[in-house]
Amino acid sequence: MINLDPATKCRPSRSLLLPPGTDARHRATSITEAVQDAVRRVNDNDLRRVARVDAGLAYQPKILLSIVAYCYAWEVYGSEDIEGWMRRDALFRKACRGEFPDARLLRSFRRHNSAAIEQCLAAALRWLAQNSGMAPEMTADEDRFTAEAQHRLEMARFIDCLELDGD
Repeated sequence: MINLDPATKCRPSRSLLLPPGTDARHRATSITEAVQDAVRRVNDNDLRRVARVDAGLAYQPKILLSIVAYCYAWEVYGSEDIEGWMRRDALFRKACRGEFPDARLLRSFRRHNSAAIEQCLAAALRWLAQNSGMAPEMTADEDRFTAEAQHRLEMARFIDCLELDGD
């Protein structure tokens, strides 16, 4: 289950789909924008496709990267939980014309793109820390965010293993 935005107590109103680029002076005003900004900085050639080139919007590497990083930032780790969220989210379903990846494809994407996920997740975690009132000296510690991103990727692997064992 996707956790709610703690500031508004509701789902973010912005879609995770990437809007047009913004200039370098842009400062993210939401976790969604922080993830989108981080994803924009990832080189397309650094992402491995896990679906056909002609697959729908939801299967594109940067969209998958956005979804996974966002969910992990909110401590939603299970690929089945993420798939369920995509199925229930009306905005996402409409934007992607009812197509969305299943848990198996999400696991494959994580396995083949963990470095990019870690990078984007660390940026999302940094944004959360900076906007939660954490002391500035704590938010400047990049190693802290990288380590937490690595921990969350490991949690996702663990939860997916549990889900697969339960079948």
